Amino acid sequence: MFDPITISAAVATASTAFNGIKRAFAAGRDLEAMSQDLSRWMGAVSDVDNAHKSAKNPSMLRKVFGG
Repeated sequence: MFDPITISAAVATASTAFNGIKRAFAAGRDLEAMSQDLSRWMGAVSDVDNAHKSAKNPSMLRKVFGG
């Protein structure tokens, strides 16, 4: 049989490992959310850049109709 001290140490070790895994998953979720935010921000920057380039070099229709 196992003595109570060994069982207690095993439970404490398992609890510590479980808490570490929970923190790792939380950090992973935070990183995923941050990467999604950065992706949306970079998309908006690209949209603004394309609008700026299009305003500098308007298409033929835009030139004709003065849009």
